[in-house]
Amino acid sequence: QRKVRVARRLSKLQHNIQPSERFTFMSAFWQIMKNKWNELDRYRIDKFYSLLRYFLHESLQDVQQNDWKKEHLESLCQVLEEGPIAIGGPVGIVFHISDIFLEELENVLQDNPLYTLGYDILGPLLIPFIKLIASSDKKMAKRISRSIFVSLYERCSDFFNASKTKNLSGAFKQRQQYVLQLFTSISQSLFTFATDPKVSNRDILYKARDSYERAIMTFNHNSKKRKNNSEVIQPASQKRKLTMKTDSDKSSKIMKPNERDAIETDESDDDSKLKNENEKNEKDSEPKGGNTLVETDIKTESNPIILKKQQQQQQQQQQQQQPQQHPQPQPQPQPQP
Repeated sequence: QRKVRVARRLSKLQHNIQPSERFTFMSAFWQIMKNKWNELDRYRIDKFYSLLRYFLHESLQDVQQNDWKKEHLESLCQVLEEGPIAIGGPVGIVFHISDIFLEELENVLQDNPLYTLGYDILGPLLIPFIKLIASSDKKMAKRISRSIFVSLYERCSDFFNASKTKNLSGAFKQRQQYVLQLFTSISQSLFTFATDPKVSNRDILYKARDSYERAIMTFNHNSKKRKNNSEVIQPASQKRKLTMKTDSDKSSKIMKPNERDAIETDESDDDSKLKNENEKNEKDSEPKGGNTLVETDIKTESNPIILKKQQQQQQQQQQQQQPQQHPQPQPQPQPQP
């Protein structure tokens, strides 16, 4: 416990140094650890592992206290890239830092998950590990890929599952969007480094990218399913809207009571006029005593319909008066003897 307290005091010294010289103190610490690491025996190495953990935690906390400013973040990434995650550095330091990096980052964030940082903050911290995977040997590349990228996927992929208790709140969709943006950015950065022709461990970078791409594809597939289900439910509501529109159109086409009464009265007047005319014509056509022929002649001149009827009747009477001419039978030829 006494040696743990000493390790914590040494790691907290960086907060007492001026900001302009703070990162030089960090880089000097890591350079000493790299130079003297191979001289440590197995009895003291665990104590120095705890020292590395506390120092990394305090370095991340210092950048967090400065609101993750771009200048502080870039200087910290440079210290990590040249110090504990440097290419060709001690394998024990590289493996230990890659194993504890995400855990200490979560400890710094406390209750906030990793996806809340966003790629603007988390991306620069991951780039030194991507560079190390691209240029190191196969064994180290696989170990770093499993410790950083596979572990990050496992930590954030739970936020895609709505059945988890931590995802039952109303901000589940917003949380999914944050994780989706983070996954797409990490996938793009892995793809850019993997397509570099100078990279030797291209297959490991592609394999690390596959898990993120798979998660993005499943998310997009589920979102399409939700849209299709919503579209299936929509037609009933659309039908209601259409019926409402047709009803409104009908109501707009309905005449006012004054216009309807005027039209009905006009139609009734026309019908009554036609009936009266027909009745008059029928009365006139009936034979009467005295001057019936004179009256009918006067009225027929005004009514062409009655004229046609009279002409037809006259033609029929003429046909009846003419004698019917029967055809004469022709003599049949007699047979010769």
